[in-house]
Amino acid sequence: MSNRKVIFFDIDETIFRAKYGVCASTKIAIRELIANGHIPVINTGRARCMIFPSLINLGFKDILSGAGSLVEHENEVLYKHDLPLSEIDEMVDSFYEFGFYPIPEGHEKLYYDPSITDEKYHYLFDKLYYEVKDSMFPIEKGNTHAMKACGLITKDSDILGLKKKYSDKYDICDHHGKLLELIPKGLSKQSAMKVLLKRLNIGREDTYAFGDSDNDIPMIEYAGVGVAMGNACEVCKNASDYVTNDLADDGVYKALMHFGLI
Repeated sequence: MSNRKVIFFDIDETIFRAKYGVCASTKIAIRELIANGHIPVINTGRARCMIFPSLINLGFKDILSGAGSLVEHENEVLYKHDLPLSEIDEMVDSFYEFGFYPIPEGHEKLYYDPSITDEKYHYLFDKLYYEVKDSMFPIEKGNTHAMKACGLITKDSDILGLKKKYSDKYDICDHHGKLLELIPKGLSKQSAMKVLLKRLNIGREDTYAFGDSDNDIPMIEYAGVGVAMGNACEVCKNASDYVTNDLADDGVYKALMHFGLI
């Protein structure tokens, strides 16, 4: 085992909350990790274009985005996956058919339907992704370059119908009953970890992973130590080795202190 550890962090509800951003103790913790010679890594389901510069500037040089579809090590792309344009077009049509509002996600662009007037749909783009407005583009048939997609759940959504259609080719993650995320099988936060660790020549036993949601479980299970936030779903907590406090109650800082990393 090495004294140098790699610590993988999910973004939403792990180091960032839309209400107030990143808490002060988390910022301090990441700085102290770096000062102690460790490597903090973003490992998120968000597409690359959806990661705020203010998050990267906390000190992250390695970024795993799009639920394993893009792996970057110090600005070098180690792995990249995209879906065929025709497959994205079909997926968007299926979202409409099953009563969802589509959100295709590309590495460089986040797509939306400007004809949708639902307040919850617009909240995602106007409030949650306010730092990356220049990356938002209307969905255009035959010209929507994405590697995965989410559907905003509505009162008319046929969740079981959509899952039945796509479960053979996609892993489907339900984000707290608000969004349904379709991720191509074979891609995950765990697959991205493996690519980066091979490049760093660091074993999984020297890794920690912090998360809160279903799509964090492969990452948490693969890491040497898996940490669930206090605000994590129960399935995530059950898969982890350690449960820390809520992110707003200095959860990241306290867990890193507990393990002697800072």
